Amino acid sequence: MVATWLAVPTVAMANEMFACQELKAAVSDAQKGFAAHKGALAAPSNPAVKGWKTYQAKKTMTGAKTCSVVAVHLDEPKMQLRQTGYSCKFPAVFKIDKALRERLSRCVAGEVDEDSDPDEFTIWADRVSSGEGYRATEVTALVNAADGLTLWVRQSVCTNKGSGQACED
Repeated sequence: MVATWLAVPTVAMANEMFACQELKAAVSDAQKGFAAHKGALAAPSNPAVKGWKTYQAKKTMTGAKTCSVVAVHLDEPKMQLRQTGYSCKFPAVFKIDKALRERLSRCVAGEVDEDSDPDEFTIWADRVSSGEGYRATEVTALVNAADGLTLWVRQSVCTNKGSGQACED
C-alpha cells in the first residue's frame, strides 16, 4: 500500500511534465531557429565565450521551472558548427524511467539513440549525414542530481572544411 502511494506522485509528475503538442511545436520550430520560442537576448553569463548567445524563452513547457534558447556558432579551421537549442528544466524529476522514455518516443517520431544511458535519452527526429557534414534535429533528456531533468530540442548543422571528418569527431 505504501509503495503504491509513493508511486502515484512520480507517475503524475511524468504525465504533467510536458505536453506532447508543446514538444512537437518545439521540434517543428527548430528548423526556424526557434523563432516562435526565442525572446529577448539574456545578459551574457560568460561574455568570454565567443559565438554563444542565450535568449529568454517566449514559450515554456508545462511543468518547467525555466526555459531558454541558446545559439552557438563555432568557426574552426576544420569545421563550422551552428547549433540552436531550446531547453527546459524540470527540477523535481531526477530519473529518466521507462514511462518517460516511452512517452518521449510516442511524442517524437524518430530514431532512438541506442547509446543513451540511464541519465540521458536521445531521439533523432531528423538526421542527414554525408562526407561534407551533417544536419540534425534531436530531442534529448538529461538528468543529474543537482539540476534534475533538462529537456533539449536541438537543431545542428555542421560543415566539414577541406578533407577530413571533423564534424563526426
